[in-house]
Amino acid sequence: MEEPPIPLVPTKLTPPTPPTSLVARPRLMKALDSVVDDPNRRLALVSAPAGSGKSTLMAAWLEARPEVSCWVQLDEADRDPARFWTYLIAALARALPGLDLALGPLITSAARNPEALISHVATELMRFG
Repeated sequence: MEEPPIPLVPTKLTPPTPPTSLVARPRLMKALDSVVDDPNRRLALVSAPAGSGKSTLMAAWLEARPEVSCWVQLDEADRDPARFWTYLIAALARALPGLDLALGPLITSAARNPEALISHVATELMRFG
């Protein structure tokens, strides 16, 4: 029997709107740009104490970039594999209309068989270039 879908909180899939009086952080914006623009880099970790402006920085940076992007705000409850994948796939689907969302059985079995879900998501993402 398939489990009921996990209800999504829409605000977890939407970046915060940067304030109009945002303090410019050109050094950090340039550092993030260098990660995306370097084909040898795959990941940037933005780490700082709560309230430091990480989300605001990332939202402002994404707003300034021409690439398609998606946003997922994670919290402690998202350690559950089914919940994490549900949110990640929902965020990807918002950014890439047409992404195959027929992943229900794979999502519910993500804890037991993450490779099948990762393979399916990777295949779908490759369709978009």
